[in-house]
Amino acid sequence: MSVTITKRVTNVKLPKILPRPYAELSGGVTVAEPMTVLVFDDDPVHSGALRKALHKIDGSQESILCVARDFTVEARELADAHQAQILSQTHFGWSDKSHEDIKTVIRSKVKTPDWK
Repeated sequence: MSVTITKRVTNVKLPKILPRPYAELSGGVTVAEPMTVLVFDDDPVHSGALRKALHKIDGSQESILCVARDFTVEARELADAHQAQILSQTHFGWSDKSHEDIKTVIRSKVKTPDWK
């Protein structure tokens, strides 16, 4: 999990701190200022990764904006439970389990070297 946390962000400053693909989407964000922005590298972001990031900012009185390419269903529910808004490029509908299952299948088809 890789997350970048930026605190005390205003709506004017938001497009400047976001990676380019998300900066273009930030015009439609309606989050109360100031906000704490969590930008994830994971795709999709699982609930465990979001839970850890939210724990790091526990006690913050700022609004929360979570940014990533996609979030699992459980991560979206967790964000909603913490009154956090999500900014994502897609919504595929992965669950934590279904994404892990497909990753396992993909990994099992990778050839391993023959060490003879």
